[in-house]
Amino acid sequence: MNEKIPVTSVAIITAQNPFGSRLSYDINHDLNRKLRLELYDANCELMQMEGSYAGNQEHSFLTTNIPRIKLIELAQKYKQKAAIWAFVRTLDEETYLHFQYLENGKTTTGKIVPICASYLESADKLFTAVRTGSFKLPVLENKEEKSHGTEFSFDS
Repeated sequence: MNEKIPVTSVAIITAQNPFGSRLSYDINHDLNRKLRLELYDANCELMQMEGSYAGNQEHSFLTTNIPRIKLIELAQKYKQKAAIWAFVRTLDEETYLHFQYLENGKTTTGKIVPICASYLESADKLFTAVRTGSFKLPVLENKEEKSHGTEFSFDS
């Protein structure tokens, strides 16, 4: 996409290992290929990242400007137990990302994280900030997540 579209939301999702069941590389690759196409069809920009859920290593996508309901629909379609979604908030002239950890379509925990407003001018700026470590996406820490072993790192 050539047009610079401001970031209004951020999400992390994968299609791999439905319901936390470990599948073969080929099946997981095909599932993520289909998800990637759906994200592009929804006009989302994305970057690939590595993650793990319940001990399964997975290729996930960090994507921008996806409505929460669309993320939930995709998570359900690809039989994912969890996804992460955040929307941009401005309070007292400060900019924040309000993260929601979604399990089975419902928010189980959330976290509000300050972010430099210039990182949200476009997906390219946000992705660059994440890749260089200028902005670190939080892993939402709670007892449930720690038991699942949810972790993320970004491909450079």
